[in-house]
Amino acid sequence: MRKIAGALAAWVFLTATAWCAPLDATVIPGSSRWIIHVDAEAFKMSSTYAEWRKLIVGLPVERHLQGLAAVSGVNPFDDVQSITLCGPDAVHSRAIAMIQGRFDRDRLTTLAQGVAGITSTVYNGATIYSWPDPRQGTNKRGWGAFLRTDLIAFAADEAPLKAAIDTIAGQSPALDGAMTDWAGTRGSFFFLGAAKGLATMDGVHPNAAIVQRVVNARVNMGEAEGELVFEALIEADSAEAAEQMRQMVDGFRAMLLLKSKDNPDAAGIASAIEVAVSGSSLSIRFHKSVPTLFDVLRKKVEAFKNRTNARLALPAGPVVK
Repeated sequence: MRKIAGALAAWVFLTATAWCAPLDATVIPGSSRWIIHVDAEAFKMSSTYAEWRKLIVGLPVERHLQGLAAVSGVNPFDDVQSITLCGPDAVHSRAIAMIQGRFDRDRLTTLAQGVAGITSTVYNGATIYSWPDPRQGTNKRGWGAFLRTDLIAFAADEAPLKAAIDTIAGQSPALDGAMTDWAGTRGSFFFLGAAKGLATMDGVHPNAAIVQRVVNARVNMGEAEGELVFEALIEADSAEAAEQMRQMVDGFRAMLLLKSKDNPDAAGIASAIEVAVSGSSLSIRFHKSVPTLFDVLRKKVEAFKNRTNARLALPAGPVVK
């Protein structure tokens, strides 16, 4: 689940859009203490979508998404409407990913039945599938289910799926008002992330000292007046911790400025970062013109392609017998 969250975060950063549909709290189990939500429909209606589509032409991500569409009949560019991840703590086997969209259920079910080692059980009217998933480790399995005809869920264990099924059936509490209020599920953004009680969550890495000082956190991204805007609010356990976090952000800005001698774009990125501390709260804001940001990203992509082509052009080494 951590890999899913990391990939999702990278994808979201490259895909600015305008208005995020409100999070559907009725499908989120009430035990959830963190949420990540993306409105793909809003993304597709944004001007940034065209920029992003041009940016990924010829890149592995485009080929992977096209391959997924060819096999499953689900076109990520057209059929996915929203993506939501949530969980009660930082243990990835307790998290769940839910994808809302237009799906050919019969086709997906037929494909699933053809997977070696797949099993299925019926729980509270929903069919839960499980299959061998060596990517997670030896003897590990993946789990998935249709929660509704337009909602598919995946997890690393069956318990999160059962919790979501019970929630949708009205047999278990859904996300409470305190969490939805903190997440700020309505507003001019396309991506939101929120966590409450982060410092005390099970599964937080013992060496992640700075994370252990975070009580609550919220982030969102969107567009305003032609700019990509990222905003974060962190409630630390003390004013001292908030100041330490501010110093880390200032250090990152200083590093970018040092790189500006060789990379002029770095100075522009550094100047777009604003940070402030009020008591034990830290706020961070990043804003940059969408065309300017994509100009920077295009340079990075071209550099990546050039490095890849250079490696492919290298002569083969001697054959070792």
